[in-house]
Amino acid sequence: MFSAIPKTFRGSKLSSSNSGYRFPDPNPFRGKPNTDFIKQLEGLGFRYDFDSNGSLYLWNADLKIEFITPLKGRGLEHTVRIRPLGFNAIPLRHVELLLNNPITVVENGIRIRVPNPANFCLHKLIIASRRKKADKNLKDLQQAVYTSEIVDSRTIKDLFETLPKKWKIAILTALEKAKETMPLSAGKIDDLILTLQDRKKGKM
Repeated sequence: MFSAIPKTFRGSKLSSSNSGYRFPDPNPFRGKPNTDFIKQLEGLGFRYDFDSNGSLYLWNADLKIEFITPLKGRGLEHTVRIRPLGFNAIPLRHVELLLNNPITVVENGIRIRVPNPANFCLHKLIIASRRKKADKNLKDLQQAVYTSEIVDSRTIKDLFETLPKKWKIAILTALEKAKETMPLSAGKIDDLILTLQDRKKGKM
C-alpha cells in the first residue's frame, strides 16, 4: 500500500502550488502487482522522468511525485527496484515512522493517505540532523517547522516519547540549529522544543 507524503504542509490543507508528494513503499512490497501503475498516472496527465540516481519521478505543472522505500543495512544502494510496480525507488532512513498512524486528506476531490503531521515533522528533523548539504538541511528544517504549526501537541509529545534516545537528541539538536538558520521562526521553534521536552524535562 502506498501513502503520499506532501513535501510541505501549509495551514489545514496541502499547498496547491509547487506541491510534491513522496510515496513510501514498505519493502518488500506487499500490495498487488501492477506494472501499469506509471501508465495509469500518465493517463491522469503526469509525465515521468529519471533522477540522476536512477529513481523515477512523475510531474505536471503543479505537482512532482517521487517514490521512497526504507533504507536498510549500510545504505550503499542509490535506488531499490520495486519489481511489482516496475520502477526504482529512493531508499531513505526511518520511512517506517512515516507509515505509522497516517491520516487521509482530500485534494481536488481525490482521497490521499498522508503521514500524520506529527510523524512527518519529527521524521524531517531526524533526516535534517543527518544532512551534509546545507540547502537540503534547510529545506527539511523549514518543512518540519511549518508542519509543526498544525500538529496536535499531545500527539507529537506522545510520539516523541516513544522514540529512541538517540533520535530524540538528534531532533532537539536539529531544532536548535533551526533557530540559527530560521531566525524569523525562532518563536515557533522554541514552542516546539518546549512541547517536546514537557514530559521529558530532566530525563533526557
